[in-house]
Amino acid sequence: MTKTTGNLKRTILALVGPTGVGKTEVSLYIAEKVNGTVISMDSMQIYRGLDIGTAKPAVSEMRGIPHELIDVADPQETITVADYRKMAISAIEQTFAAGRLPMLVGGTGLYLDAMYMERHFGEQPEDPEYREALKKQAENPEGRRALHLQLQKVDPDSAAKIHENDVNRVVRALEIFHVTGHCKSELSGKIQEEGPYHILSYGLARPREELYARINARVDDMMSRGWRDEVKRLMERGIPFNGEAGVNQAIGYKLLAANLRGEISLEQAVELIKRDTRRYAKRQLTWFSHHQQVNWFNFSDYTSTQELSDALLNSIQRNMRNEKEK
Repeated sequence: MTKTTGNLKRTILALVGPTGVGKTEVSLYIAEKVNGTVISMDSMQIYRGLDIGTAKPAVSEMRGIPHELIDVADPQETITVADYRKMAISAIEQTFAAGRLPMLVGGTGLYLDAMYMERHFGEQPEDPEYREALKKQAENPEGRRALHLQLQKVDPDSAAKIHENDVNRVVRALEIFHVTGHCKSELSGKIQEEGPYHILSYGLARPREELYARINARVDDMMSRGWRDEVKRLMERGIPFNGEAGVNQAIGYKLLAANLRGEISLEQAVELIKRDTRRYAKRQLTWFSHHQQVNWFNFSDYTSTQELSDALLNSIQRNMRNEKEK
């Protein structure tokens, strides 16, 4: 299944969808059938120690299927989209070398975009969620100063030209670095480049109310399995969960940290986590809906997960055959 297509690009798979939709179970079934390797496309499962709250599959749950880009970064690191792209390409090449089919699996839309097209400054790279988080930080006492200091570390040239009170420009420069891994000045004049692979993308969806009910139940399950204790251990390691970048973007962790600091009740934290997760799922669906390349499979159209998985497998095998014939 790793034969080069007519346009000289090798074909890989992508399975996307909102958090809580059921990607893990379906992806494992497909991987078993196509000799696939799962390459995580989750921006928080990258980090070591963030296990329960990111729904990271345990080794015992992987059914012997190789998984890549899980637990590859320390929580103190900030992984940019450009960092992910480099790691993903490396993992894909290693997967091909092992004679297996690469399968990108996850819900981080920016990561899928990065694999379709390398984004440079000329294409105005964006991460709206990250941008809004920075703007929120700027509203805090000394927030503007903190953002400008952050910019000085990653892009001193831009920091020298932008006053700390010019929040929009400071945030924009930080956003560009976050998405591309390069300073704004480094990217000036560059153009976007197509990704090196032909990607067959598939999406999983459920009716909105059903998805939300699954999300609420999953948060309760995470709490029962010790999510709060996981956050406590990370805080004891020196991770305060009071910033905006890196692991601070992981849903729920900052709220549970606030509870551990006595700032909000546990009941409040849990309800806010459920709300934030539902909102995130809605944003994910909106993001992926703009991808005309994604072929959607809705659980409501099938009598069981197994029936959906078989239909998805048939579609993948048919499209892979078509690619070989080009």
